[in-house]
Amino acid sequence: DAKNKKLSQSRAESVVAALVKRGIARSRLIPVGFGEERPIDPAHTPAAWDKNRRVEFNFVNPEK
Repeated sequence: DAKNKKLSQSRAESVVAALVKRGIARSRLIPVGFGEERPIDPAHTPAAWDKNRRVEFNFVNPEK
């Protein structure tokens, strides 16, 4: 679990780095890796693992 969490966090940070490189302010981004905590597909198959290896974006309006 710890290894997957670290890998997930690293992926999230890589996405943030790519967005910053494209002009998004770093202060607007919060990378969070969830590891195995939030699977889309809980099965233990290669197909499920492929589905669960993803990046999600959650947009928050700080003015509300």
